[in-house]
Amino acid sequence: MASFLPAAVPYSLKAVFASLVLLNIQSFPTLWHIRVLGPFWAYLFGSRVLGKKYARVSSEHPDPRDFKMLRRYYAWPAFCDIFGFHLSNSSYAYFADELRGPHTVTLLTPFFDLPSSRLALGSTAFAFKKDIGIMQSYSMTQEFIAHDKKWVYMLTRFTSKSKSGAITTHALCLSHICLKIYGRRTVPPARALALSGFGEHGVTNSAIVAKMSVKERMKWLVGEMESEIIVGAEEFNLEAKENWLGDV
Repeated sequence: MASFLPAAVPYSLKAVFASLVLLNIQSFPTLWHIRVLGPFWAYLFGSRVLGKKYARVSSEHPDPRDFKMLRRYYAWPAFCDIFGFHLSNSSYAYFADELRGPHTVTLLTPFFDLPSSRLALGSTAFAFKKDIGIMQSYSMTQEFIAHDKKWVYMLTRFTSKSKSGAITTHALCLSHICLKIYGRRTVPPARALALSGFGEHGVTNSAIVAKMSVKERMKWLVGEMESEIIVGAEEFNLEAKENWLGDV
């Protein structure tokens, strides 16, 4: 890397320059877009262009709360507070973005297989409990926890494990996600979950969905046609929402 610098530049300065680049390489421009949008673009290309069939988690997890996605990271210096030598608070939101999309798309694969389907992030709320030290390893786990008539609620946990196996929770993030189709048409979460085969009627619903055309599925999602699909409650697992993060 330092070889690209002019020969007149002292070796010591070249070494400093190379070190700065390496320490900050994960925060270079466009890398966030690649890391956050890359998996989604790859999924869309595989599903809608190549016709690839992705595994459906609902067949093994009829309760959407059972399916969780985990990723492991290190608190790289570029994302740490240089005064406290710990992961910066803003970096929690940066990395939560990387997990939110892939988890939601994998959870609701049959919905996101449809043209123009997408998700929109409404808001997030964080609770910071314990610092993650510089270069410390940690994990992020995201899970579905509830939905109402409009919003899907996802919880992301930032945790680490000690050598003794003890788990420490460093932060929590509650995300409000809205499902969209036909541009700005909102899809009720209960319908998206039923279409994706979740719930006690998941097997029956999946068989019905398999016989529907793409256009029929899209129209049913926004209430423009009837179907024998059995939809669960409009609101699910909201009993303890007064104890959640932020203003729900």
